[in-house]
Amino acid sequence: MELGCVGGQVRTQEFSEPDVLTRMREVWESTLGEALPPAESIELMRQVAESWN
Repeated sequence: MELGCVGGQVRTQEFSEPDVLTRMREVWESTLGEALPPAESIELMRQVAESWN
């Protein structure tokens, strides 16, 4: 059985319905395609943090 999990600060919700799991997988895969490499992510976060000062 496959299981998907979405967590937050207050609670976590689990899903096992095939249509929900398919949608979760699609969103996850599209997000990975848009993500920066780790070093670039760190630099972007550094720049944003510096702009807050």
